[in-house]
Amino acid sequence: MHIDRPRRILLLLAMLGAAGILAQSAGRRLGEAPPLRSADSLFAQSARSGLALDHNNRAAVAALYRNEYIPFRQIANAWTGSVNGCRAGQNSEAYDQATMRVLRFYRRMAGVSEVIVFDEELNRLAMKAALIMEARNDLSHNPPRNWPCFSEDGKKGAGSSNLCLGCVGPSAIDAYVTDSGVQGVGHRRWALHPQQLKLGTGSTRRANALYVLGGWREEQSKTIVQWPPPGYVPNAMGRDASYPWSVEFYGERADYTGARISVRAAGRALRVEREPGAAPLVWFVRDIPRAGAAASDELAVDVKIETLRVDGQPRTLEYRVIFFNPEATPPPEEDHEQPEPTPQGYDNSLNDEVVRAAYAGEAQALEGLLQRRANPDAGYQGWTALQLAAYSGRRDCVEILLNAGANASLQISGWTALQLAESRGHAEVVQLLQSRTTQSSARSLRPRPTPPAPRQRAQ
Repeated sequence: MHIDRPRRILLLLAMLGAAGILAQSAGRRLGEAPPLRSADSLFAQSARSGLALDHNNRAAVAALYRNEYIPFRQIANAWTGSVNGCRAGQNSEAYDQATMRVLRFYRRMAGVSEVIVFDEELNRLAMKAALIMEARNDLSHNPPRNWPCFSEDGKKGAGSSNLCLGCVGPSAIDAYVTDSGVQGVGHRRWALHPQQLKLGTGSTRRANALYVLGGWREEQSKTIVQWPPPGYVPNAMGRDASYPWSVEFYGERADYTGARISVRAAGRALRVEREPGAAPLVWFVRDIPRAGAAASDELAVDVKIETLRVDGQPRTLEYRVIFFNPEATPPPEEDHEQPEPTPQGYDNSLNDEVVRAAYAGEAQALEGLLQRRANPDAGYQGWTALQLAAYSGRRDCVEILLNAGANASLQISGWTALQLAESRGHAEVVQLLQSRTTQSSARSLRPRPTPPAPRQRAQ
């Protein structure tokens, strides 16, 4: 989304003028979101989302909620710092990954790319910013020098971050996406921005900073972001009169000023209260029926937005949100079919050589072995040749093994080949595996395994 320089200055001034205005909800406080601005230097990396979510499949959305949201909100925060001595400390890798997984859950629900990363340097700046907020028990994107635990790094982090006091880690992601009480849902806009790629996070005992101005993908993967999104949505994510709804167009110039919003549910029109502001389009459904506990208590809400203008042309947007209780939705019956038998005819005497060639990056030797009917899923001490090649960054070997039919979904200690490559920073291998598989690069919370050294050829 492009914002020209004059508008950027106005937005910055507006943010500074409202620096003391905070949203309060159940002891949580959100500062104003960092000002929107154009991506002055795009982080040039192409990446795509993992397996697409069928938003119209209740069971699929419930499974995503149970598997990719609930477990990661239960990871304990083990912050190692302290206000005494102004030690920034750090969060555990498991806690940072839990924060990331919850953010990816929301992005997947919104239909935007979940291929995002936390950068170590940005994590450091975010932690310094969170420490200042913790020490002061207040929020500011421009903390003054007389605030306790002030640092230039912390000030830099604060100016580029969503900030929350009273929520940390995964719960801070909840607060940013909900964005209740802050005009313009700016925190949500940053969390769900389609071009987000590189971020940072830092959580103290009571404060969080989510560094959102770190790096951007070049491609535009999503034109419209609606929240709550079309399709099945957990009750907690919009079925409340105080919950802000929003629509924003990216990559297109949209004029929302004359937009007319109508909402219907249970056979009647619901009262809509629009929030003032130029962009995005934000409103509240003030008399939406409250949620019940029964699995059958679904609520289909039909939204119609008329007299929008997008790139100068009139536009009408219609969609349906179906609220439901995902915890009352039974999981699908397990598939008890037997796995397909391993193809016969492989020469398993070549397994050690396949593993060794893949690990060492000997592409020509590997190709020759596979032509001799070597098994592309050859393994050693639980590791497949593909996992070893991905871990080691051997792109050519990964491609050769995939072409030969290697199974990319196999795991070692909960890690796939794609996750191993992503954790090691092998961007070309990640891109290749993403283009050839439907796996997600979201890391396992289990420690990353270390591969054994393959047996050497006898002399």
